[in-house]
Amino acid sequence: MSEEDGRRLVEIAATIDGHERVADRARCVRDTYRKASNGDPIKGIPSLAEVFLEPVKNKLVEWSKSIATATRKRRENGAAIEVPRPLRRPIAPAEKFPIEAMGELASVAQLLADVIQAPLAMCSQSVQAGVTLAVQAHGNMMNDGRSHSISEYFISIGESGERKTAVDNAALEAHRAHEKTLYEAYKKAQLDYENDLEAYRKAKDDALRKAKTRSEKKGALDALGLPPEAPLLPILLCEEPSYEGLFKLLQHGLPSIGLFSDEGRSS
Repeated sequence: MSEEDGRRLVEIAATIDGHERVADRARCVRDTYRKASNGDPIKGIPSLAEVFLEPVKNKLVEWSKSIATATRKRRENGAAIEVPRPLRRPIAPAEKFPIEAMGELASVAQLLADVIQAPLAMCSQSVQAGVTLAVQAHGNMMNDGRSHSISEYFISIGESGERKTAVDNAALEAHRAHEKTLYEAYKKAQLDYENDLEAYRKAKDDALRKAKTRSEKKGALDALGLPPEAPLLPILLCEEPSYEGLFKLLQHGLPSIGLFSDEGRSS
């Protein structure tokens, strides 16, 4: 029996038997085949009793013998053993990224690719995303009389080690510097707001204390006006916010932000 057949049988048996870590069982099959190919001793079928319940173990042994017998007969008859076919179609080679369409930004993307040694398409994506963030708060796009916000979505798919994080950091260096400037201004504005708010509260208490009737109190509050507004949060970039966190940030922060994430996954 091939290693692939053995792995599939064990995965099916582990699923039927209710194992929580099916992948671990399949990994054990791989390790067993490696030991056997190296001439190391293996437990074989007796070890199944340590892992599976008796009915599942017996069915697994029955399937194994059946597959082994069928494979042996096909080989004796000279029949070719069919190689398992992949479940997914092969991916076509990627087309060349149209760097010339970026105009003046093409040289920036090319420079990032040369210095960071990252794919040119990935560098171009990060540059375009950074420029979009820089301009989206300053205007809208008109289309047939309809106004649309200048917001874009960019998705880059790359292999591990293609330096997506380094590319984003370089493309967003100016944004982070601007964010730091906003934070310095925010600290002063926040202090002024807190002092103004405290003064407002004191004035409100004094006005309510001096007024006697309800109408006098209302008049005093109307004369006092609205409380001071807090300065906007100086957050321009965020990585992995929750839905609630993103909503709160847009409610109390800048009206234009950039969501940049280099989240990875294994296939």
